[in-house]
Amino acid sequence: MWKKCSTGEVRRITTGEHPIHTPDFSPDGGTVLFTMQHNDALALWNVSSQGGDPVLLLDRAAFGTYSPDGRSIAFRRTDFVDGDYSQMSNGSVWLASASGGNPRRIGPSTAWMSQISSSALWPAWSPDGTRIANEPLMGRPLRVVDVST
Repeated sequence: MWKKCSTGEVRRITTGEHPIHTPDFSPDGGTVLFTMQHNDALALWNVSSQGGDPVLLLDRAAFGTYSPDGRSIAFRRTDFVDGDYSQMSNGSVWLASASGGNPRRIGPSTAWMSQISSSALWPAWSPDGTRIANEPLMGRPLRVVDVST
């Protein structure tokens, strides 16, 4: 993963043997959350925005995004294994602490994970952090989940 510095310089902040997807800066800019393969499945990782070794947060998880206060992450559970993209179709929206602890499902287990539209993959927080929106089926109305319930 590369970072463009304020000087305009671009510098590598981490390496890995697999492609990195959907990076998301923490609200304070100190870490970057991203999706990368681990043990033939997708997983969520983070790394210091200054560079270093990535830290595995959650297996069978992808497309994470930090809450506005940086204390939680919303992500998708996935059955993606061994490069079979058809297995991405059984995903659900989950919530965990920013360190990956205490994961819990907050959306229906049948939510769809599009292979075409990245917006259907990536949950989106409301600015106040009380709700998470996602697209359960491509082209269908958005689903909004109250985080507290």
